[in-house]
Amino acid sequence: MPNKGSGFPRRSFDSTSALWYFLATSMARICAKTGKKTAFGNTRSHSLRATRRAWKANIQKKRVYDPVTGAFKTMKVSASYLRTLSKRMQQGKAA
Repeated sequence: MPNKGSGFPRRSFDSTSALWYFLATSMARICAKTGKKTAFGNTRSHSLRATRRAWKANIQKKRVYDPVTGAFKTMKVSASYLRTLSKRMQQGKAA
């Protein structure tokens, strides 16, 4: 049975679509390399009362040089990956 209550037509986006690229790179608070994102859980008080909370990933924008294309690329990566990236750059490895 078709979904009649959605109000808008369903569209599938291929990976080359500009809209898909925009949604995948700009809106979510997700690391492009490690996949880290907001985690959810409970804050527990002394009486062990549980209240919901979120742990947000420390996401930063970083310009990285891509030797394949010869251009800089802006990526949203976690701070922990920045340490890994700087270590790999010192060792001469690719990102």
